[in-house]
Parts: sequence; C-alpha cells; structure tokens
Amino acid sequence: MALPPPGARNVPPSTTSETDVVGRRTAFILAFVLSPITLWLLFVSVISQQSVAATGLPLGSPGGQLGMLLATVGLLIISQTARWSSTGFFTLAGWSGAFYLFLTVRFTAIPLPPLAEGDELLFWCRLPLLVFVIALGAGIATRRVRRLASQEPPVAPTPSADQDPHSSQISTEKRAWPLTILCVLIASVIAALILSIAPRTSEPLILHRPDLYLNTSTESTLVVLLAAAALFVLTWLAGFSVVSVQVGAWAVLLLPGLVVIPLIVTSAELMPTPENEPLVALSFALPVVGAVGAVVAATTHVLLVLSKHEDDSGAF
Repeated sequence: MALPPPGARNVPPSTTSETDVVGRRTAFILAFVLSPITLWLLFVSVISQQSVAATGLPLGSPGGQLGMLLATVGLLIISQTARWSSTGFFTLAGWSGAFYLFLTVRFTAIPLPPLAEGDELLFWCRLPLLVFVIALGAGIATRRVRRLASQEPPVAPTPSADQDPHSSQISTEKRAWPLTILCVLIASVIAALILSIAPRTSEPLILHRPDLYLNTSTESTLVVLLAAAALFVLTWLAGFSVVSVQVGAWAVLLLPGLVVIPLIVTSAELMPTPENEPLVALSFALPVVGAVGAVVAATTHVLLVLSKHEDDSGAF
C-alpha cells in the first residue's frame, strides 16, 4: 500500500466538506450583514468630503474622514472572511451592484428616495460600480490563491554546497519588481481617468443643486468603464503579487487622495474657487481616488496571510 506523501494531512473528505460549507455560510452571513452598512458609510463619507473640499476646505470634513475610517474597518472585517471562503467578496460585490442599480434607476427612470443627501455626487464617477469591480476582482484573486494554497506543495530541492542561500529570495524580488511597476502605472491611469471626468465647477454646490452634476454623456460613461476595467485588473493582479498591488493602492491612490495632496493644498492655502476649474476638479476627484485606493488595499491585504501557504510562489 502506497504511503501518503510527507506532510500530507489525513483529513476525512466528509469533514473537509462540512468545514467548507460552514466557512462559506459564515462568510456569506457576515458579509451580507456588514456590506450594506460599510458601503453606505463609504459613500456618505465620499459625498461629505467632496462637498466640503470643493467649496474650499480639503481637510474640513472630520465626519467624512471618520466615516472613511469606519468603512475601511468594515472592509477589513469582510476581507478576513476570505480565510474561510471567497464568498464574502462576491457578496460585497452583489451589494455594491445593488447600490449602483438603485442610483441608476433613481437618476434615469424613477424618482426614488435619495440614498443620502447629495448622492448625485456619487454618480458622476459611478463609485458603486467601481467598488463592484474591485470586490469582484478581489474575489477572483482570493479564489486563485486559496486553490493554489490547497494544493500539495512540491518537494523543494536540496541546495548544493556552493549555492547562495539568498539567491532564491533575490530572484523572487527581481520577479516582483515588474509587477510593482505595472501596478503603479495602472493606479496612475485610474487616478488620471477619474480626474478627467471630475466636475470643474462648485456653483451647483453653492446653489444647493447637486443634481446639476449628473453626467450621463457617452464620453464620461466610456471613461468610467475604462477606470472600472483598470481597477478590476489591478485587484485581480493581487492573485499574483499582493505586495505590488498594495504598493500601487497606497502610493498612488489612498495616501495622495486622502492625506498628501489635501494636506499640501491646505498648507499652501490654495482655496478652490468657481473660477479655478483645475483645483475644483482635483477637489472632487481626490476623495474618490482615495476611496477606491482604500477599498483595493482593504480587500487584498488578506491575501498576504493566505499566500504564506504557498511555499514556492515567487510573486508573493
């Protein structure tokens, strides 16, 4: 009788199946309850930050910043369900798609009650759609990592006496650099696309007419779809190199959008005025850029834990 390979665990199939079912059920219930609360906090925070920043105070919304922090914590909790199953990410994607469908119907077909005061500020960038593709990409990347981690690792070859023990680590770092550069470039393209369609006047906010920001032109829709596709690719790449994706999300999207550029604008006393179109557009775009960066970072960080089970993966 053939012996099992070294390191293999003798787990009855029925036990494994029951554990998977319980894990999927737990991930679904937790994500189903937390997702709408987390997404609502995220969207309301972006609305608040845009409203205040575009009228002259880039860092003048403590409530929006606190809401963004709480929303990020909620996303981190949801991402932890990936330890059991990728179902949590697909549930998050489903809720975000439901928010996007609600806003689309509200602004194009039926005058439904508002999601929040000023929810028109979510529609020029289609933020729920962007969060949907991020969650979808994170779910697919998580499923890939979990599948690879569940496979039996091959037996590592014994290094020879003259082999450098650090050569494997150096080779891994060299292979990760191209992906890091690619992720930074993709994140830069995402930020540029969002900025290109950002509103360039604050007069509707001053007149309390945020409905004037509704932009359903073909050009803006195409730009949003391009940004969504880029966000999906960026998040999906976490299945190959989560560190590279984290670098792109933090260095290009999250920190510049929520901390660095608003702090510079405030310190330099650059106040957006209705005549200063580039600065107004920047004030509208930064909260969105920072929000998508926070979502990417929060939904992919758990892959760092899952990837530790992949002994021979050179990307992580």
